[in-house]
Amino acid sequence: MRAAVVIFIITITISGVGTGAERAEIAEFYDSLARALLDMGMAPEDFRIRHDYAEPDVFRLPLVDSLMHDPAGLLATMDGLAGRIEENSSLHGCALTLWDAMSVEPGRSTPAAASLPRVKDIAGRLAHLRPPFDRAIRAYSGNLEKMAGFRHQALAGVAADLDILYDGIPRMLAPSPEYEGIDPFELHQLEKEQEALSDSVLGVLEGVDMGAVAALSLEALTAAGDLTRELAGKAVGTEGFKRYTGRGGDFSRSSFSVTGDVIYMGLTPYGPVVIGDTSHTVYEGCFALIIDPGGDDVYNLTNDAHVHFRLIVDCGGDDAYRSTDVSGVAGAMMGTSLILDLAGDDSYRSGEISLGAGICGLGAIDDREGNDSYISGTFSQGAGFLGLGILRDGGGNDTYVAGMQSQAFGYVMGSGLLLEKGGNDTYHTRMSQTDILRYDDHYLTLSQGCAFGSRPDYSGGIGLLVDSWGNDIYSSDIYGQGVAYWFAVGALVDRGGHDRYCSYQYAQGSGVHLAFGLLLDASGDDGYLSKGVSQGCGHDLSLGLLADFSGNDWYTATDLSQGAGNANGTGIIY
Repeated sequence: MRAAVVIFIITITISGVGTGAERAEIAEFYDSLARALLDMGMAPEDFRIRHDYAEPDVFRLPLVDSLMHDPAGLLATMDGLAGRIEENSSLHGCALTLWDAMSVEPGRSTPAAASLPRVKDIAGRLAHLRPPFDRAIRAYSGNLEKMAGFRHQALAGVAADLDILYDGIPRMLAPSPEYEGIDPFELHQLEKEQEALSDSVLGVLEGVDMGAVAALSLEALTAAGDLTRELAGKAVGTEGFKRYTGRGGDFSRSSFSVTGDVIYMGLTPYGPVVIGDTSHTVYEGCFALIIDPGGDDVYNLTNDAHVHFRLIVDCGGDDAYRSTDVSGVAGAMMGTSLILDLAGDDSYRSGEISLGAGICGLGAIDDREGNDSYISGTFSQGAGFLGLGILRDGGGNDTYVAGMQSQAFGYVMGSGLLLEKGGNDTYHTRMSQTDILRYDDHYLTLSQGCAFGSRPDYSGGIGLLVDSWGNDIYSSDIYGQGVAYWFAVGALVDRGGHDRYCSYQYAQGSGVHLAFGLLLDASGDDGYLSKGVSQGCGHDLSLGLLADFSGNDWYTATDLSQGAGNANGTGIIY
């Protein structure tokens, strides 16, 4: 029996991604787990979670079912997923890895573009542009037509109910001030109303073609990557260009303005397209495409439901991205919204569904370098719902502040990813909504590697926060730091540095109600502080795991923590 266990361990760890030291630690973890199971008269194949307490819904991830059959595989599976994402040099690769983890096969055929006209007015005004701008714009125009086709295919099954989705989804995800200071009867009524709203929205979303959503996201990232490669590392100075100074304009039902020199402006069926200058430029409104060669720029962005695909490529400068609109900055509902910022110390300020939030589509930020700050509302900073939300930061000492359902949050059939490549970073989830069911002085945060389902009818997604190195601080309250609820998988993977983790409940490697939560810290002298149901806790047919591979660490908790299993759950602290 012992030999069989060892063979099992080698098989599941040899495919793990990470340093040799990390692979050795993972192997040692599985050896320790196997010995613990043997002490209880069990073998690894006996360690399973029954999943027949709820009928599989249309959004159940095969990854979740696989882990219920083999819960011990959680550490190697999520470490491997994090490693593959870290190794990807492009957002396209990250997105493809996430879709693969969700077992969504992207559509391969390009459907018709729903009778939208071709982007002729761009090509007709490019005579004065020199490379690389002319090639970039022409190539992107073709991508827009493909993206329109995939969007049409993705939403064909829900086309009659788009108004319900545009109205219902923001209300479904937003904090509810009505929950503050109410009595139990009023709480019960509000919960029933919220459940009815969620069921109506999710019922409509069953008609979305997820393969087409995946294809749409990948096409948008292909287009963005191609365009960026045309510009990055090349002399993109604008001297000698004929200029157009845009002071204002109208497109459909939206307005926009650009203050500063502009070398190109075009109106297209997909929205305004602008190429700025290397000087200070201020953009206001909603744009299909902005290419800014440099300078310290300001983007005051708005949301327009008629502009389905948005891309900003900023080549340098200390820039400010701002919006008070829902999905104003890198937030997408039934479309795509991307920001690629190649250099500079940047500031991002936005409201709900933003800063890398995708619903039936893709919202993404790729900030390549600099000391940046991200401040946003609910459902932001890497949040996915029937789509992908990605926030990737290439390094620097960065600050993340968000409302609940943020900082790597995966909701139903969604993946939320926050990838921080290095630096001393601070992650904080602020007070959004009181957790009235349990406390009057603590708040739902659902963040920092959190995945959630809509119990009892719809399974959750994948939430993954990966920080490659640095001395980091993580702060959340109720649900955070590697936690999952209802047929979902949430993980926080920190590769190195002296880190501090502070949360209150359902946190720090916690699985709740048929779910899997992991907090993996590979090295450093770390500190963990929580109240309960945390630090490696599994509650109700779940697995919660906190694995800290090295360092002089301290752990403080009050109850049901530090390797606690409850109600047929399994908790492990390693």
